[in-house]
Amino acid sequence: MNKHNLIVANQYDIISNTFDNSRVRIWNSVTNFLTNNCENKTLLESGCGNGKNMIFANSLGYKTKGFDISNKLLDICKEKDLDVYYSDVLDMDKTLKYDKILSIAVLHHLENEEMQKQAINNLLECLNQNGELLVSFWSKEKTFNTTTLKKTEKDYRNFNIGPNLVDWKLKDNTIKRFYYIHDYDSILALANNINSKNSNINFSLYWELQNWFIHFKVN
Repeated sequence: MNKHNLIVANQYDIISNTFDNSRVRIWNSVTNFLTNNCENKTLLESGCGNGKNMIFANSLGYKTKGFDISNKLLDICKEKDLDVYYSDVLDMDKTLKYDKILSIAVLHHLENEEMQKQAINNLLECLNQNGELLVSFWSKEKTFNTTTLKKTEKDYRNFNIGPNLVDWKLKDNTIKRFYYIHDYDSILALANNINSKNSNINFSLYWELQNWFIHFKVN
C-alpha cells in the first residue's frame, strides 16, 4: 500500500466509531442499483466502511463480500457478522468474479485521477458477464440540473477541482482528510476515459445531493 493510502487508512481507524454512528443512510442511487435485478446475485463492496450497504444488500438476498483498508472498520463489520477482509483497491485480488460491485465515497480518497482509473479498471475486471459497477465521488456542485448546465458561483461548494483537505472535527483535535473533488466536466471525462478503453462497457452518470455516481455495465 502506498504512503497516501496508509494515511487514509490510519485516519479511518481514528474516526471509525464516529463514522459508524454517523453513516446510516443508504443513497437512493445505491438503493436503485441494488434493488434492480437482484435475484441470486453476488455483490462485492470495495471500501465497505461500516457495512451499511452490505447489510441492505443481504436483506435483498445478495451473497455479499466486502473489503476495506481500515482494520477498525473491518472489526465493526465483523461484529455485524459481515464477510469482509483487508485489501487495497489498487492491489486487490481479481480472481473472484461478481455480478455487482459497489464503491461508494471511496475513490475520491485516492491521490489522483490515474489511481482512480486504475481502481475502476480493477473493479471492472472483477465483474461477471453482464455485471454492473457503481462508484461515487463528492461533487463540487452544490446544486445540479442536467438540463441546465450554466452555473453561477453560488451553485458550487468551496472546493478545488482535484485535491482538497477537508476538516473532520473530533473532541480533542481536527483531522485534515484528503478528497479528490470532481465537477460535471471532470467526472464525465473520467467516465469517458474508462469507456473508451473498454469497448464492452457503457455507463450512466447520476448526481445526488452533492455526489457524482457512475454506473458502469458490462455488455
